[in-house]
Amino acid sequence: MRTLARSDFEVAPAGWTSDANPAPSAWALVTSESHTPPQSYFAPGPGSKKTDNLNSPVYAIPANATSIRLRFWHKFNTEIYDGCVLEVSPGGEANWLQIGGAGSGASFVKGGYGTTTIAGKTGPAKNYAELVGKSAWTGNSGTAFSEVVIALETAVYAGSTLRVRWRLSTDNSNASGGWWVDTVGVYALSPSPGTLLLLK
Repeated sequence: MRTLARSDFEVAPAGWTSDANPAPSAWALVTSESHTPPQSYFAPGPGSKKTDNLNSPVYAIPANATSIRLRFWHKFNTEIYDGCVLEVSPGGEANWLQIGGAGSGASFVKGGYGTTTIAGKTGPAKNYAELVGKSAWTGNSGTAFSEVVIALETAVYAGSTLRVRWRLSTDNSNASGGWWVDTVGVYALSPSPGTLLLLK
């Protein structure tokens, strides 16, 4: 497998952004936890309704790429009412789709969601997490980082682009530990030399 793009977040990487509803975003590089030291991206789980997005750069995928994979390492600690959701945007546009969703061209190979829904807390629906009802990572994943691998369909991504976002969705309840994301990479089996796009 060739590396098309990778960031260990050893330094602040180019092209990464974050946004939240409501603003501001809390995603930041931290040294407290990481898979590849010294840093990872982290967002805490606030005790309020919020959706906080970490957005990757646009990744260019060579036209002759096959067996395309997105891989990253993460750990999370949320309430059962909160959730961590991954989305992709084929073509690099702001058309965000869940993994496995129609048109996403993406499916989990390893480390997929552990729950089928984000449970809403008791109370008015307006207090529920924005992404209630979505498949997600929820609860406490433990002390160690674990790997997630996503297969990207050649017909959708080869010769095109990919953008990825990590979404932490919380409800109007108790604060929780949050979500750590590290060692993000895009790989393929057969892009020719000279077409590699490496993140700094």
